[in-house]
Amino acid sequence: MVSGFFRSGNSALHRIDPRAKLFVLLAFLVVFFLPLPLPRLIACFCAAALLGGLCLGLRDLLLPLRLIFPLLLLVMILTPPFHRQGVVLLAPWGFPLYTSAGLETALRLVLRFSGISLVFFLYMRSTEPEQILLSLRWFGLSYSLALVLSLALTYIPWLTRLYGNVRDAHNLRLAGVEQEIRSLGFIKRTRAKIPAMTSVMIQAVKGIPVLAMALETRGIGRKNVRSSFYELKSGRAFLTDLLASSLLIAGLALMVVLFP
Repeated sequence: MVSGFFRSGNSALHRIDPRAKLFVLLAFLVVFFLPLPLPRLIACFCAAALLGGLCLGLRDLLLPLRLIFPLLLLVMILTPPFHRQGVVLLAPWGFPLYTSAGLETALRLVLRFSGISLVFFLYMRSTEPEQILLSLRWFGLSYSLALVLSLALTYIPWLTRLYGNVRDAHNLRLAGVEQEIRSLGFIKRTRAKIPAMTSVMIQAVKGIPVLAMALETRGIGRKNVRSSFYELKSGRAFLTDLLASSLLIAGLALMVVLFP
């Protein structure tokens, strides 16, 4: 029905309890939204990147950043002209286009967006969808709401993969004029992508009955108490993972407070 970013493995992130990982995820989200000085924000992003690189590898670390790279590029280009304070770095025709304050603001937005995307990706990459659902229910969310959130986190990658497959199929059919399409202007190239986007929409609509049947088998709309064939670990194992996540959060808090 849906496919997410999860990849099986035996790293430390895979082995830790998903509820403990949620605490770490929330801690990173709070840090990235705080009005921290730029060096501290860079340090927090490096901490998240180091954690992901050591546990999942460089390839998985670069995947979410590559997906959002066009947005990051737009932020770096469009944000500085709206902030003219500070030292003028570039002023064509006397207009202060890039200033130190503008570049700092753009870099801050890029770090926040990249950091939030990275920590969410690390959580989804190392946590099975069933564990995400059970963790949300453990925190008190209703089954319907938890399932909606789980589907939202896993359905976007499926649409991305579907668009890639449709685009490849259309490129095979247009192999003779592919170079000609690349030489067109932005508007014409956008129009050339309309057939692929239409195919993606059709395939997504065709998947609605399958999704509806899957939700029915999951018990959506039923009033009785649900049972579960999968349980999260408890006892000493959960307390150990919770202690490890607490130490990680404490280290993150110390870095935010003590870093110059």
